[in-house]
Amino acid sequence: MLRCEYALLLLLLLCSCQLVVAADNGITYRLKAQDRIAVNVMRHQELTQTYTVPPDGLIDFPRTGGINVIGKTTVELAAEIKAQLDKVLREAEVTVTLVDARPQIAYVLGAVMRPGPYTVTNGMRVTELLAAAGDLSNDRETMLVSVIRTNQSIPVDLPAAIEGTNPTANLAIQEGDLLWVQPPQKITVVVSGQVRTPGVVKIAQKSTLLDALAQAGDLLDRPERVQISLLRGKTTALLKWDDKSTNLQDGDVILVEKEQVARVYINGHVKAPGAYELPTGAGVLELIALAGGVLTNPALSQVTIVRKDGRTESINLVPELVEGHIEKNPKLASGDQVIIPESTKRVSVLGWVNRPGPIPFNESKRLTVIDAISTAGGEQKRAKLGQVMVIRTQDNKVQRLPVDVNAILKKGKQELNIPLRPDDIVYVPEVDRPDWTGVLNSLYQVGLLATLHL
Repeated sequence: MLRCEYALLLLLLLCSCQLVVAADNGITYRLKAQDRIAVNVMRHQELTQTYTVPPDGLIDFPRTGGINVIGKTTVELAAEIKAQLDKVLREAEVTVTLVDARPQIAYVLGAVMRPGPYTVTNGMRVTELLAAAGDLSNDRETMLVSVIRTNQSIPVDLPAAIEGTNPTANLAIQEGDLLWVQPPQKITVVVSGQVRTPGVVKIAQKSTLLDALAQAGDLLDRPERVQISLLRGKTTALLKWDDKSTNLQDGDVILVEKEQVARVYINGHVKAPGAYELPTGAGVLELIALAGGVLTNPALSQVTIVRKDGRTESINLVPELVEGHIEKNPKLASGDQVIIPESTKRVSVLGWVNRPGPIPFNESKRLTVIDAISTAGGEQKRAKLGQVMVIRTQDNKVQRLPVDVNAILKKGKQELNIPLRPDDIVYVPEVDRPDWTGVLNSLYQVGLLATLHL
């Protein structure tokens, strides 16, 4: 009999130790309704009972009366029961253990497939709770996500949480958390004019013109045939249809109009002369492009614009079309005509070349000394390419510009390959030290030089 009592006492002590350990482990777990707990009083089997915490949190414990359980840890509850029992028992030993934990609930509200309450499992994070709620109903890049915890709102960087680029972004979910998923805030924009469904559209913040046009059913005509204006307050700005840099604002008005065109004409040395429609504000360069560009030898320095009222303008387009320096591009209006004549300018290549004589000077291309000698059939065997001279008349004075063609061809010194001008003479001599005074006199006598002023 004594052995049985001893064994029973040892078993109770062992259980007590286990319950104390369990109570200690539950120190951060606070009891709430639906938790199931076991209260054990050593040596008082009649006081050992199991309770399910009611909604009001009060349990009716023998000899102590009602005790509020909610919000306490198992250790705190054991200490309170012991304090009450000490009034009627000597050195009561009390332990409280958590038998079954209540379901821990978190909530998901907002733009998800299945909003509502969800059971929280150990280690559950934002992305797992979202997956349980059926994921997002909108683009995750534009959603505003936050965790509401007690009186605190914690923003969530959802793209970083999903991609794993920032481990701290994917918050651990706690009981009672509210995961609030807000759809992107909308702005109101008016789209009118040449679109399929003009009117008021609702688009996300930071949307661009393309987003607004898509909501309005897109353009009725080709983009190059419309003019798009953005009206914002008292300001108006022109936008290209594919503008991606301008973020629209609430209250913006987008006006899509048919672009006004001017019917103009181009004739002369172009690939496709005729009548063309130019957008309002376009000029001569756009018209030449529509006409397919210039032919082989245009006189770009002698372009003429004949206005509708009969006035004429002469312009030099060499800097624009040859050198790439856009300094002038006269605007055209309906009825204007542009005439590009064929160039009659020449450069002469004389001396020891295979086909000496004049060659066309093409204003649409850069003509160099090497180009000129090549056009003239190349040099003869007795030619002295190291002594080539470019003879140029400028301001009624004759200039001599020596060019070492050997250095250009054999040493790659392209900086010596100077560009030529109309009426230049490229002379390729036969001897190393030619009589340049005699050469100039001969050119003057045959009329190739208008002056001999050096």
